[in-house]
Amino acid sequence: MRLIKFLPFVFLLAGCQDDDGVRTPDGFFDCESIASSWSAQSNAYLVFHYPQDITFISANDAVAVSRSGQISRSSDGGRTWTVTETYWNGTVANENATTRARLWTVQAINGDLIYAAGEDEDDRRFDGDIETDAVFLTSADGGRSWDKRYATGLSGISDIRFIDADQGFALGAPNENPADQRIWLFATEDGGESWNPTTLAYDRLASPKFLDRPEAVSHVVKINTQDEYALLTLNTLDGTWAESPLPDNAQYTVRFVTRDFGTAVNHEGLWVTEDGGTTWTLRQQEVVSAGTLLYLSDEENWLAINRITKIETGGGEAWEVLLYYEVSETKDGGTTWETRKVAKDCDYVNSFNGLVVRTPDNGFLTVASRSNLIRFMN
Repeated sequence: MRLIKFLPFVFLLAGCQDDDGVRTPDGFFDCESIASSWSAQSNAYLVFHYPQDITFISANDAVAVSRSGQISRSSDGGRTWTVTETYWNGTVANENATTRARLWTVQAINGDLIYAAGEDEDDRRFDGDIETDAVFLTSADGGRSWDKRYATGLSGISDIRFIDADQGFALGAPNENPADQRIWLFATEDGGESWNPTTLAYDRLASPKFLDRPEAVSHVVKINTQDEYALLTLNTLDGTWAESPLPDNAQYTVRFVTRDFGTAVNHEGLWVTEDGGTTWTLRQQEVVSAGTLLYLSDEENWLAINRITKIETGGGEAWEVLLYYEVSETKDGGTTWETRKVAKDCDYVNSFNGLVVRTPDNGFLTVASRSNLIRFMN
């Protein structure tokens, strides 16, 4: 039997509670006893479509968007959800719904104003011949009601990032060349009423999502045909974009906890920047390796969750079997670690659609399956 340690997701959290936790009969810690200072709570997401994006309006109030124009609200920090809008609930269509488009992104601008966006409402998916541009929604009452308009010239919007109520950016695709699979950057100065493509001298944007970086608009771009990438950050004072280097082959692992402090991972290990990406330093290589995703609460407190599996064979085939989770917590930026073995049925790192959202208390919500959200909290 060969044991393999996989590091597909690493959640970086902070905490101060000292609790030995609850153990299962076979000696593993249970799903809630994730570490001495943190716990994990599984919450059933009892709605038809799992969320594509979540935004927090306050510590308790949140809004989620999904397919078929589904919009849900939570008033308890993401533990339970109520559908407020949907076109299709799995049984019947609601012709009075605000939109039937798949919604990919949502952002709360303040306690009342929220923007959401997604695909078009072309009727080719609904046995018709109607064609529209990408849907852009606005709520002025904290997500209770929505107004719809179309982003002229765009066939879809995968992410938005607004600086204020008027000035914002979108990642998406133009109508002119539907065969072009590249991601384009668009800008608006009137709260999404009109969008204009932003000219960037780069081969390709690396992701359909902006980086989750506090007080900054950042994205990763491909700078040449040799698969070299850079961090692109907007200067909000003059509207220019600054390019910063990235460690080799780390373009999909960049995470920021503040505007200046961030991490990236490649085959060498964990890289850290403390100046917004201008310089990177190799921090440690024991727990974090290539393929690891990082989520930070602050510069010192991290929690690494690794899948421990074995390879079984039979009938000329081989497959992986999950044995347990290995959870390593550090409170000094990776210098020392405390490790636990946690029961295998916790579903910690099998993120269903890659969505991980930071909560106002520096925890995280992740979609573990079609009907399950896991909340990591102290």
